[in-house]
Amino acid sequence: MNQDPAMIWSRCARLGRVLLPMVDQEAGRQAERHENLRIWDIDTAVGERTVAVFAALAAHAVAVDAAVSAAGFEAMPLRAVAEAATGKRDIELLAGLPETFTDSRDELAVKRFRLSAYEGGQASRQLFQLSREVRHSLLVLADRPVNACPTCGDVLRRPQKQACRTDHTSLRSSGCHVWQQRHMEPASYAADGQRAPDELPRGTTVDSLPGAGDRHESGIG
Repeated sequence: MNQDPAMIWSRCARLGRVLLPMVDQEAGRQAERHENLRIWDIDTAVGERTVAVFAALAAHAVAVDAAVSAAGFEAMPLRAVAEAATGKRDIELLAGLPETFTDSRDELAVKRFRLSAYEGGQASRQLFQLSREVRHSLLVLADRPVNACPTCGDVLRRPQKQACRTDHTSLRSSGCHVWQQRHMEPASYAADGQRAPDELPRGTTVDSLPGAGDRHESGIG
């Protein structure tokens, strides 16, 4: 069972923050993402902040499902996080979060994500589009032919080391396979990789959610 939820979340949040800067080390990735955001009518800064929290929530969902320790988080396959980003509903990604956040940035980002997830309409549609961007970004890192980062630990270590050691990639990939056999629950993710439609619990309204008074600040677009 997870012994340190605050530590797990802090690592998830850090993974989300470093994701796009690492992806953007490859030429053309940033321009491609900005074009996607423009097509989806999502402000660039808002969209990229949402990608960061989306990745953190997806990583946290995988960690909660597998009941990993803080140390076990490092071995989580990045591909599992990518699948959770598109395979879990937005409201499912919010399950099991810490009751309080030590970083006010995390609290605000999660609050805005929650409001957008329950709002439906354009906000929910844009979350769906951003989920695909999150999945794509995670897979870019996991599947790089050079300096691949197949686990969450690889991503967290990369900013300090500036590179993942490619001569150990095969060994780490084997470790990912063992991790998946031990921890992954196939039923937790959509078999076809598609996100299920977002649903509100019966009788729930946005106004009944914590922080609903800030709804005018929570739009993704």
